[in-house]
Amino acid sequence: MAEFKQTMTSENHPRPLNEQDIQELRTAFSMLDENGDGKLNKSDIRVMMSKMGYEANEENIDFLISTVGKSGNDLEEDEFIHMMQHVRRPRSDTLFNAFQAFDLNKDGFISREELKQGLAQIGENNSDTIVDAMLKEADKDKDGRINYQGKVRVLN
Repeated sequence: MAEFKQTMTSENHPRPLNEQDIQELRTAFSMLDENGDGKLNKSDIRVMMSKMGYEANEENIDFLISTVGKSGNDLEEDEFIHMMQHVRRPRSDTLFNAFQAFDLNKDGFISREELKQGLAQIGENNSDTIVDAMLKEADKDKDGRINYQGKVRVLN
């Protein structure tokens, strides 16, 4: 618990973000926003914290929301980006493994079908519309798949 709180103190200087960093954080936000409402609820935040290697208990989640969130119930995209400037860089192996879990054929990319299957494996049976929206947001070079190598780089 102390480790997580230490990452969110004002003493932790924000890291500068360039336009590519911001765009990739927006993509990460979009991928975490399970219901597509533009906010990360407690369930979304729990997934994010787990992927970052933090204990995703109620106390940590409530601390995060009360520290960063304006509404006290969830996080909006700008709050998420601001928070990520202050959070100590996550372990790349944890993030890499999280993305790699979706890469079923281990080619370094997540295809539409792999994304849909991966979401189903973690209990998220999303519609084709939601899967397509997630892919559209994350597929920056428009080749029909997500290059997760770049996603891990921006979050490190």
